[in-house]
Amino acid sequence: GNTKKDTVQGILDLAGGGWEPLQEVIADNTSTSVAFVEPAFSATYTNYVVVFNTWNPATTNTRAYYEFYTGSAWLGAGYKWSHHGYDANVTFRQGNNTAGASAVGDFCDGWQLEGTSPHTFNGVLYCWDPLAATQKNFSMMSSRMSYAGYFINQTSVLAHSTTTAITNIRLSMSSGNIETGEFRLYGIKDS
Repeated sequence: GNTKKDTVQGILDLAGGGWEPLQEVIADNTSTSVAFVEPAFSATYTNYVVVFNTWNPATTNTRAYYEFYTGSAWLGAGYKWSHHGYDANVTFRQGNNTAGASAVGDFCDGWQLEGTSPHTFNGVLYCWDPLAATQKNFSMMSSRMSYAGYFINQTSVLAHSTTTAITNIRLSMSSGNIETGEFRLYGIKDS
């Protein structure tokens, strides 16, 4: 078998009842955003994971955004987030938006991505029960190079105040295209 793929799958399986590959989107500098084929989230699984790597914006000093889809529309105002982590100089960095007035969610909260360079945004986004009739809160672990020139590792909560079922997620740039990026969706088996 593919040793690298087998090793990665073994690591992923430690997180739960096993991860089932569902969809893959490869960005190629032709769009400002990527989304999975609708519905990305269904009743087949309770929880989902999005793994993204080599995400690089075509424009320097750019923010990375997320949006949720309800099966009929992309949600507007109501996004909230909290980020914290350390940069390569061991400086603690944090940011949040608890007001929920934002029309899109911000992955970086002002720590823009480097862009047009070999530095990429990489991470794992855990989508906890997106169909539940509760306010959505997903968690993320990521690493990247910020526009300020610091490598950053980050833990985040990405949220929205809606209690409507979420069936998809869109990842985008504040300006310009996604130059590169691999985005993979997994369903976590319940047992």
